[in-house]
Amino acid sequence: MSDLGVACFHISPPNSNTAQTYWVLFELMAASLKRVAPKTKLHLLTNSYTNVPNSLSCDDIFINESAKDKEDYFKYLMFEELDCWYKYFEKGANLQNTVLVDIDILFQRDPGVLFDNKFDIGLTYNNDPSLHSLNAGVILVDSYRHCAIDKYFSNLLNQIKNYEMDQQQWYGDQKAMADVLGEYSYEKCYPNVFDKTYDKIRYRFWPVDIWNYSFPLDSKNKPIYSINREAGIIHFKGERKGFMARYASEVLNIEVG
Repeated sequence: MSDLGVACFHISPPNSNTAQTYWVLFELMAASLKRVAPKTKLHLLTNSYTNVPNSLSCDDIFINESAKDKEDYFKYLMFEELDCWYKYFEKGANLQNTVLVDIDILFQRDPGVLFDNKFDIGLTYNNDPSLHSLNAGVILVDSYRHCAIDKYFSNLLNQIKNYEMDQQQWYGDQKAMADVLGEYSYEKCYPNVFDKTYDKIRYRFWPVDIWNYSFPLDSKNKPIYSINREAGIIHFKGERKGFMARYASEVLNIEVG
């Protein structure tokens, strides 16, 4: 759909070899998006310390000035993410419906079909009590009511500013998403798609199985490779990243260089 944008936040980790691996993941994600939604614009959201490859497959790059020192910015990864999200929408860089995604995802269907102007923010929820109630790897942002978008991302940023440093580095985004809503369990909602309004912001919730699916784990917490053609988005979080290129090649027929 031509009125849809996908925005991926990523800042380079200090290790240069790891940094290069993540750009490969970005290219796989970009290829999967092109496959299902060729007219959708892809934006990279990053900070002023990240060296972006010149040949990166994206339509635009939004660079947020980091508020942290160069030696410390990666210690505040989640703060950097929420600050960048807020600035991206605040400055009007995006005036279209947007899907915010992590770098380690593959599209299997066009997410543009999810937008109907009846929600402001779309989130994916877990029904597993051992996990964060909401996953930040996929967030839908409807552009119709900009005041609601600005309020939501401002609320997230204000939450994470008050967290300890370890939560500003890891999982602070998902904690902030839950704290803003004051809801920490969706087990009773599973597997429904449902709408709910909090503080005059209209939310829609999907179970992660549909638009933010991740491989299951075995008894040793190792991912089990599997094929799920029904899920709109596959999320290769954690150690699942090691299967992303294989899945892209075997299932989506994406050429892996």
